Amino acid sequence: MAEPAGTMQSAPQPVVGLPYCCPNPVDVAIVRKVMTLSDGNPVVTDNNGNLIFKVKGALLTLHDRKVLSDASGQPILTFRKKVCSLMNEDVSDFKVKCSWFDRSCVIYAGGSSNIVAQMHKKTSIQSLFLGKDKFMVTIYPNIDYAFIITLIVILDEIRRSN
Repeated sequence: MAEPAGTMQSAPQPVVGLPYCCPNPVDVAIVRKVMTLSDGNPVVTDNNGNLIFKVKGALLTLHDRKVLSDASGQPILTFRKKVCSLMNEDVSDFKVKCSWFDRSCVIYAGGSSNIVAQMHKKTSIQSLFLGKDKFMVTIYPNIDYAFIITLIVILDEIRRSN
């Protein structure tokens, strides 16, 4: 697979952990059932449909907490809605440019033009009929795919709450 201009080819960039940094691009699908009682907890599969991650979270919890687990159910990380921050948010490690109209986004390393991941929503007759949202994601080499998947799940949560 040819890399687009501005992509990173460097040492692994772990955020969640080094085991989630691959030397090759990682293509995944994030699938969420819509209009369900569980509020559509997403699952993440590879190109062959094999489960990689599950996202679990309760609808009405005090901290609105979600957990990313591996295929065996082992928790990898927990994330929750942020109330406030005392950190300088002008400096960031990643930049996200989204087009909710096109249902796509590109994730860059910091303030650079280096693309680390791309996402687009895949719509089909089957997904519409079954009531599923499906996002196709390509994570570039040596980028922590557990982190990128979590970031995209958070972005989708923000979009759905607006």
